[in-house]
Amino acid sequence: MIHVGAGQVARVDVGDAPERAVVFSAAQPRGAGGLDAAVRDALAAGGAPASRAWILDEATWTQTVDLPSAALEGLGAADAERALAYELEPVSGVPALEAAVASKALETRGARARFWVSSLRASTRQDAQSALAARGVALAGIASPAGVAPGGGDAAAQVEVWERCTFAAAGGARPVVIAAKAGGRSWEPRLLEWLGALGAAGSPVDVEWRGRARPTPALLAIASARLDDRGALAADGEGAAEWLRACARALADGDPPAPVVRAAPRPARRLRPLWLGVAAAVLAGAGVAYDAVVVEGRARELEKRATAADRVRERLAGETKSRAELVRKLGEVRRASEAKEAPVRRVEAEWAAARERPAALLKALVDKRPPSALLASIKPDPSGALEVRGIGVERAAVDEYVAELGPALRAAHWRVGPASATERLADSGRRFLEFAFAAAPEAAGPPDDAASRTRP
Repeated sequence: MIHVGAGQVARVDVGDAPERAVVFSAAQPRGAGGLDAAVRDALAAGGAPASRAWILDEATWTQTVDLPSAALEGLGAADAERALAYELEPVSGVPALEAAVASKALETRGARARFWVSSLRASTRQDAQSALAARGVALAGIASPAGVAPGGGDAAAQVEVWERCTFAAAGGARPVVIAAKAGGRSWEPRLLEWLGALGAAGSPVDVEWRGRARPTPALLAIASARLDDRGALAADGEGAAEWLRACARALADGDPPAPVVRAAPRPARRLRPLWLGVAAAVLAGAGVAYDAVVVEGRARELEKRATAADRVRERLAGETKSRAELVRKLGEVRRASEAKEAPVRRVEAEWAAARERPAALLKALVDKRPPSALLASIKPDPSGALEVRGIGVERAAVDEYVAELGPALRAAHWRVGPASATERLADSGRRFLEFAFAAAPEAAGPPDDAASRTRP
């Protein structure tokens, strides 16, 4: 097992199944160069390596994508992955004609199917494969480490935040992989969407959080989940060797839980008519008698077969081009379908936000209220906002109350306006303030799923 990160390379050799006991482990800072250089450094860190190796490369692009369920219908595995390479080229950054792709079908719901896809350049795979072969090691496969061996805690759901992606899974539900750095434009909204779906049954779900970024206040505040921040990834702590052992068992002893880009097949050697001439010359030189007419006839037959093979290759190239055009047209149909779905998603997002807004407003009004103020009424005004009225003693306390409500209600999509206050005189002769301010709902907008779309 070789784990290649941005700043470190780790190697763990394990024994036979089922125990897969660790027999050697080493970690070192990553030097200059690409994946092949990191593999050579890992192999040089210890003695003779095992006969085959798995590479967990953090630079491998990986993400879950939702596509129309009919998009890949009728395609074989190789053709489906080639079609995915064309479809994902704009978001993965890996040119389709240079991509080595692996996919894992997760689930189909109605007209939509979810796939987990990993992609890297075929030249990167070939270089790493050659570096292993130089030491007599076969490449078993290359995968992103995300989701290969998620935390073994007792939480109902787990989140792993890596450098370039985030893996989230809950029990037997289909996982979500976000190909974005923590803090990116689509990262928090997509996690909020996933966490919100966890609590659809009503009670909040315990979520174990590990990774290279901490949960944001908005993620911690969501009502459908209780996030337990466990700190660093298992790959980054003292248990890194044990984590790699768990990865070895997950990848080698059953159906891999994540997509794995397998080793490149060895190219078949093509026989050419020239070899016939060379063989004939050698045999003739050795004194073997050949009938020149027979040899020439066989050479012409081989030439005809080669010409026929060339025609077949040309026809296959034309079919490949037609298939690519079909994939492009399917993409256009999918984009048109998503454009029609956008208003529905917007309404669903507004409806979900509207359900939580009243409770969030009342809770904040009570929690932030100072002892010197009382709330008198909450009424809608003609603009659609809510007018909150109350009485208080100190103007500074009222202003501070309203100022604290703004950040507290921002996640629930409320905008709180400034307070107005009027000084009054009670029958007892004591002075007090009548204050008022407006709380207006803001549009929540649809979830930002741009990162999960396969075309801009």
